Amino acid sequence: MHNTNTRLFGLFTVLMITPLVFAAPGNGDGIKSATIPDYDIDKLNISTPISSEPTVYPGPGLPSLESLGLTSSNLFNDSFMKTYLADKATNTATTQPPLLASKAYTPQGLHSLEKRFTNRCLNDTNGVGYGTQAGLTACYNYLSSLGTTECAANSNGIVMCYATVNGFTSYVTGQPINTTTYAASYCRDVATGMAWGILACVWCPKGWSDCVAESLSAAYGNGNLIIRNWGNAFP
Repeated sequence: MHNTNTRLFGLFTVLMITPLVFAAPGNGDGIKSATIPDYDIDKLNISTPISSEPTVYPGPGLPSLESLGLTSSNLFNDSFMKTYLADKATNTATTQPPLLASKAYTPQGLHSLEKRFTNRCLNDTNGVGYGTQAGLTACYNYLSSLGTTECAANSNGIVMCYATVNGFTSYVTGQPINTTTYAASYCRDVATGMAWGILACVWCPKGWSDCVAESLSAAYGNGNLIIRNWGNAFP
């Protein structure tokens, strides 16, 4: 595997700077029977340039790497990003999900609530493939670096980040829950939400140089914004 243990440890270390609460993986929707339709790839207007080097692409309207003083190489460098995000990570997810505000900040408190959505791992759903761990982690690093920049999505869904590495493209996309037409959260809280999918859903196909994951999870600051990790890898 390609730096798999190092990458997972680096991501886990950054996330654990602040105590986080993640729902357990599930195969069903939340109590409110949230439904997230499969993405219409054409509506997302994804155009993936071909690059021989690992490359991270911000979603439409989000800051460029240059404006952040970052490069794609930085975002794929776990040691660099651990240092870069150290200060930002201490402020991650200060906006708790609405239903958590008056409850104990514990897994027990979370599970006693009526949840809008239950995070879950996916399995090559309807032809939508897996994202690679390397690509998804690079997008996590990018979204984390945006701090309180708004990451928003309409009912058609939106690409927030995608990354190409080793011939595969990994996507992080957002969509409002149910029929809501708009939902937004701090990009750092989107990163926290998507990290659940990297940590909980990752698996390593035999003979592959990287691990893969596909998942649906709520943005940490807004349970109405659902984040999907996916890609074009089909082990």
